[in-house]
Amino acid sequence: MFRSTLRSACFAFRSRFLNLLQKIEALPLLRQCLFFWAAMKGELLYE
Repeated sequence: MFRSTLRSACFAFRSRFLNLLQKIEALPLLRQCLFFWAAMKGELLYE
């Protein structure tokens, strides 16, 4: 009983940790996309 609870808790923690890692890895990519989009908008405004 206790062992299965511990295992499910570890599994939940691991999946949450992996989700957090994926978000951290996705942040620079998202920032690059935002900068690129802002640059495109700026070029369109200045033309």
